[in-house]
Amino acid sequence: MTSKHPVDFDSLSKGDLITIDQLREIFGPDVSPETFAFACLALKDRIECETDIICKQSKAGIHLLTDAEADLYTADQTRVAVKKLGRQAVRRTLIERDKMSPDEKRAAEARDRMVAGVAAAAKKAMRTREKMTYNPATGSLSES
Repeated sequence: MTSKHPVDFDSLSKGDLITIDQLREIFGPDVSPETFAFACLALKDRIECETDIICKQSKAGIHLLTDAEADLYTADQTRVAVKKLGRQAVRRTLIERDKMSPDEKRAAEARDRMVAGVAAAAKKAMRTREKMTYNPATGSLSES
């Protein structure tokens, strides 16, 4: 870290770790744990906006991922999001529509179709991608 406040974004490099001690120095020693957690999230988001670096927050601090680490991390985050979409589609079936007006019921059913369609498309895309392999010789993806 340099003397620029709070962070010199130009000095950050992929693979760096901003430790908890460095974060406490940036945010000040008297920051409450809740404020510290939100400040870390805000800094992580700001780093991602100001640079081309993808970050991951951990107990050790904010890790600025290398390209290889970012590839694995974002793929994992995508898998998590697709699973969440599927759960949301299932949860929508738990909504009781008996007391809704016909217009509300129609709108809810349209939203059900949209959520289910997006979830199904995302799941299919993930399955297709997981079946594909990268061929470094040709620089392309092919189904395995």
